[in-house]
Amino acid sequence: MSKLKASKLYNIPRTTLLRRLKTMDLDSPATKPTVLAIKDEEALVGHILRMEERGFGLTITDVRKLAYEIAVRSGRKHCFNNDKKSAGYDWWQGFRDRHPCLSVRIPEGLSAARSSMLNPNVISAYFQKLGSFMDKLNIKDKPQQIFNADETGVSTVHDPSKVVGKRGKKSVHSKTSGERGENVTALCCVNAEARVLPPMLIFKGQRVSQALMGNAPANTLFACSKSSFIDSDLFNNWFKKLFIPNLPPQRPVLLILDGHSSHKHSH
Repeated sequence: MSKLKASKLYNIPRTTLLRRLKTMDLDSPATKPTVLAIKDEEALVGHILRMEERGFGLTITDVRKLAYEIAVRSGRKHCFNNDKKSAGYDWWQGFRDRHPCLSVRIPEGLSAARSSMLNPNVISAYFQKLGSFMDKLNIKDKPQQIFNADETGVSTVHDPSKVVGKRGKKSVHSKTSGERGENVTALCCVNAEARVLPPMLIFKGQRVSQALMGNAPANTLFACSKSSFIDSDLFNNWFKKLFIPNLPPQRPVLLILDGHSSHKHSH
């Protein structure tokens, strides 16, 4: 049989067949070994499916960043982008082909539903998932073990209320703490028993001034970032230093979050 006929019959690229015959390399695997170990890839697939089931569907970029984190933590050699802290798109294509149970879907976004007074189907599906998960954990009658956390932005400049002034005057002013101000992110958490945990306050900058800590609630956790917004490192810091130490002794504990990227990439 000719080499050309063999490559067509057995669906082997002709260049690959020629190279193998030239070097007599007949024992090497047909493909390169994967960057992640098989068990790590299987664990990642399970994580992706669980996140989607709970309403935290991961994007391709999310999966690539998680692959990078797994490779770094496992100490395996990789050629991923260290600057972007992400696996390449070619890795994603191979990963997807190795796991045909995965597919890229367009989710029904809750933000779009909000603009139409909330889609009842979206809300119903969410609470069905939440209810079944709480049944699985057997915590529906244990409010002290159910927590909800969310971030909110607070401006350092308040919106002045309406004031009474002279009719016909072109403009009326009210004193505020500044003309533009800056945003401060507050991460707050409360359980279904109405127990409020100390907040985490995130300021814009490289370090937190002692002057900004005055009059804060007891045990407040202070942090800073370039934009004052939360990221995965700050969320991990909150989770380990504030959330875990304030948990009740009973287990399991359910923490309900939104789909912000800082929550998805946390480990």
